[in-house]
Amino acid sequence: MSILRSVALVAICVVSQSLVGCSGNEVTTPPTTQPTPKKYLVTSSNQSPVAGSSVTITAQLVDPANNAPLPVAGRVVLWSDQRDVGSFASPTSTTDVGGKATVVYTTTTRAGAAHRIRATEDDDDDSAGASVDVVTIAGPPTHYRMGVIPDVVVAGNPVSVSASVFDVNENQVRVSGRVVTWTSSGTGGSFSAATSLTDKDGSVTVNFRTSATVGVTHVVTATDSSGFKGSTTPIVTVVDDGFVFSVLSSGG
Repeated sequence: MSILRSVALVAICVVSQSLVGCSGNEVTTPPTTQPTPKKYLVTSSNQSPVAGSSVTITAQLVDPANNAPLPVAGRVVLWSDQRDVGSFASPTSTTDVGGKATVVYTTTTRAGAAHRIRATEDDDDDSAGASVDVVTIAGPPTHYRMGVIPDVVVAGNPVSVSASVFDVNENQVRVSGRVVTWTSSGTGGSFSAATSLTDKDGSVTVNFRTSATVGVTHVVTATDSSGFKGSTTPIVTVVDDGFVFSVLSSGG
C-alpha cells in the first residue's frame, strides 16, 4: 500500500511541477525578456523636394538588433536637423500605437541644401536615427535674371547680354531648350539673333549692337514661350572718348 501511495505522489509531482513544487511551494516562472527599444529609423516623404517646400518626416521605433518595428505608443521624439537648417512644425512628436512619430518639416529656400533629420529621446544618443540626405532642388521657372557687359557703351558698339532661368526663390533652374525672344527699348540697336535657346544650365547669351546715337538708353528684355521674362538695367550710349580727344588735339 505504501508503494502505491509513493507512486501516486510522484505522478502528482510530475503533472503539476510547472505550477507547484513537490514540497508544496509555488514555482515562479521567469519573465519573458522584451527588447529595449533604443533606435529609430528616420525617413522622408520626399528626398528631393523643391526648395522652400515641406516634407513629412517619419521616425519608426525599431528593435536595435534586427530593425524590426516595435509598436510602442507614447514615446516622445525630439527632432533636429544636423545639416542645413529648415524648420519643424513642432520640436517634438509622440509615437502612435505602431511606434511611429511624424512631423512636417519645411526645407530652406536654397536649392542644393542637404538636410539630415535626427530623432532622439531626451537627447539620448543611443536612440538616435538619421535619415538619408534630403536635398532640395530648384522650383519651376518664374523669371529670367539678366546681365549686360558693359552697361555704359560707346554709341554704335555691341554689348553682351545674358539671361538665366530662375525660380521664385532666386535659384537657377537648369533647363535647356527654352526659346527666348529678344526685344529692346530705345531707338536703333540690333540683335545678332532674334531668338535663342537656353543651354543645359538654363542660360543664353546674345550680342546687341547699340544705337549709333549718343545718349540713347536701351533696356533689353528676354521673354520665353511661357511668358516668363527678365530685363536688363539701362544701357546708355556715350560719346567715344578717343574721338573727343582727337578733336580737341586737332583744335577742331
